[in-house]
Parts: sequence; structure tokens; C-alpha cells
Amino acid sequence: MKCWFIASVLLVATCMGHASAQSSTPDLSPCAIECISKAVPISGCQATDTTCLCESHALETSVRACLKENCSVKESLLTQRFQAATCGAPVRDQGDLTRRITWSLFAIVGFAIFARFAFRAPFLRGTGFGFDDWTIFLAALMIVPLNALIHDGSLSGLGHDVWEVSFPHLTKILYLFWIGEFLYVWIMSISKISVILLYLRVWAPDTRMRRDKFRMACFCMIIFLIVFPISLSLALGFECNPISYAWQGWDGEHTGSCFNLNALILSAAGLNVIQDLIVCALPLPKLLAIPLPLAKKILAITIFLVGLFVTICSIIRLAFLIKWGSTENRTWYYNSVTIWSAIECNLAVFCACLPSIAGLVQRIYRASMGIDAATTVVASRCTEGRSTPMQMQRQQWHEMSGVGVGEIETRKGLVDSRIETLPGYHRGSGEYMYDATDRSGWI
Repeated sequence: MKCWFIASVLLVATCMGHASAQSSTPDLSPCAIECISKAVPISGCQATDTTCLCESHALETSVRACLKENCSVKESLLTQRFQAATCGAPVRDQGDLTRRITWSLFAIVGFAIFARFAFRAPFLRGTGFGFDDWTIFLAALMIVPLNALIHDGSLSGLGHDVWEVSFPHLTKILYLFWIGEFLYVWIMSISKISVILLYLRVWAPDTRMRRDKFRMACFCMIIFLIVFPISLSLALGFECNPISYAWQGWDGEHTGSCFNLNALILSAAGLNVIQDLIVCALPLPKLLAIPLPLAKKILAITIFLVGLFVTICSIIRLAFLIKWGSTENRTWYYNSVTIWSAIECNLAVFCACLPSIAGLVQRIYRASMGIDAATTVVASRCTEGRSTPMQMQRQQWHEMSGVGVGEIETRKGLVDSRIETLPGYHRGSGEYMYDATDRSGWI
């Protein structure tokens, strides 16, 4: 064994010569040298054959197991950095990709928010702003600090292999990741609340029913979406004792303890997927009751179910979180979780604005085509499978426009109508009057 120890020291010296061209090659600790000396005989390679040693999976496995059991975390990382430099392993860096994805998505979100508020602006024939608009605007604002955290983290080493990251930067990345968890939870919850508030704005209370089950379900879901992020934020905030142990405990040099964070994160991610499905399913009974041809009804449902893309992102993110809980290469695998978290947050805000974007595009198109008022008819009721005249307040009819999918086929004696935002209001009769040829847009 002594001979192998001497050989391993010679190997280290040889490797140091090969690695001299690399920047900041670390010195190996006595613990690391001893682990190498124990592993060389297992590899079946000559102590001076660096090519064989670099390609030996048995050597790598043995050295890592020894480092984990006998050496400190920092010594283990320095040894892995030395091995990577010696063997000429490629330096992996996804930081630039992360930054491009993050800010490109935010540019799309910025356009979506602008389009939504432009469509709702009263001076542009919009219906005015509601709570659903301001909540989604708040969610979009919260994406700014989230993206800033991701940007800073990627510059500090997020997206690199953990052994390539300096120790202060590793602590910083874990701290930024900890803060980002709070922003992610609140962005997702607020965006869902905005969508439900849109449902409440589109479908006014049904006065024929003593209890409107749809609205009750919406309000119950809103309450849950308020309680959930508060509870999760408290759990994340006090996951470790002391709190700083959440980002400082990685090195084994600090005293503290944490509860089962993996179980908390995975259960929260699973609940997030369930919430997405519930929010998407809430309007289905209302949409199915709209008296439209099948093709147009499918289009209306598709507009409201586009949020399922967010659910798909949640599921993909959950798959990465499962690996995240067991990996030692934190800065590399955390980056995948970070990217999908950014995609999910940005896509949630964009999907919430999609009906308004479609309405704005439709309004611009019709204005460019020169379609204008010609005939005024009474708006038809579009609930419970009927098409009969209905007393509507201005705001309620404007929000019925949110379904926005073309002409309703009517039978003999009934009028052609559209579930769209329409211009005029007949003050005398209290009925909403509109021009059948005007096509000003959707929600």
C-alpha cells in the first residue's frame, strides 16, 4: 500500500504538470491523496498512465465514495475540480442559455400585459380594468425580481458543474435559489387567482339559482390560492434552524438542521399541478352550455384550456425536482429546475392574457378591414343552451364577449348574435344593443 501511496503522489505531481495550463488548479489535500492511493489498485491502471486513470469508471466511483466518507465537502469538490482539469473534461456552462430563455420569455410577457391593458382601456373601446387585470399585472411585476435572481445566479455559476463554482458563489446561488422559491409560489398562485377573477367577470351571478355553485367554487378556490402560498412561504422560511442554514449548510462547517425539504417541495409541486387542473376545469360546464356549432364551441373551450400548457410545464418541472432532491451536483441540476420554473411562471402570465391578445388582434383586423356599424339588434342570451333576449348590464355583456368565437346559429324568429364585446347600450329598454356587423373583439 505504501508503494501505491507513493505512486499516487507521483501521479498527482504528473497530473499537476498536465493541469498547469488550466486556470487555478487546486492543491489536493492529504485526505484526497489517500483516497486516490486506495483507488488506483482497483482501477487496474498503471499509476503513471493518466489516460487509463481518467477513463476508469471504477477509479472515479471509488474515489468519490472515499471522499464522501472521509473528507470534507470542500475537499471533495476541490478534488473533483482537479480531476476534471487534469483529464481535460469539458467545462459545461448553461448560464447563457438560461439568461436568454429567461429574458426572451419576459419580453413576450411584457407584450402580453401591454396587449391586455390596451384591449381593456376605455379610451380604446375597452370594458375597463378589473381585479383580474391588476392581479395579473402584479404577477408580471414579480417576474422581474425572479428573472433578476436567475440572471445573477447564472453569472455566479448556476448551470456549471458544482466543482467548477467557487465556494462563496455556491453559497450565493443557494441563497438566490431560496429567495426564488417564494417568488415562484406567489407568481403561480396570483396568476391562477387572476384567471378565476376573469371567470367571475365573464359569468355574472345566475339570479335564477338560489346558490350559484360555479361562483361558490370560484370563491373557494381563490381562498385556497391565498392560504396555500402563505402556508408554503412560512414552511419555506422556517425550513431550517437557523434560517441561514438553508444556504450555508452545504459545506458541513455550519451547525444547524432542516426538516425534510424534498418532501415539502415535491408535495407543493404536486399540489400546484392539481390546482392547474382545477382552474382549467372550472369553466367547462359554462362553456359546454354555450349554444354554438361544435367547431366554434371547441375553439371557445380551447381558448380557456390553453392554461394546460402551464400544467405540462409543472409536470416537467416536477420530474426535475425528483432528481434535484438526490443530486450532489447542485448547480448543474438546479439550473434545469430554474429554467422550467421561469418557463412556467412566464407562460402562466401569458396564457392568462391570451384571450385579450386574441381580442386585440381581432379588433385591429376588423378596423383595418373597415367593418363598421350598419344594423342594430338585441343581444341574445347565451346561457343554458338558449338564444333569447336578455336584460344585461353593460359590464356583464362586455365580459360575455370573452368567449368570442363567431356567430351563433339561430333558429326561426331569433336574431344573429355574437359572443363578443359590442358597442351600443339601449338606455330606454335596459337591453344591450349592438350592431350585428360590428366585430370589435373578445374579452
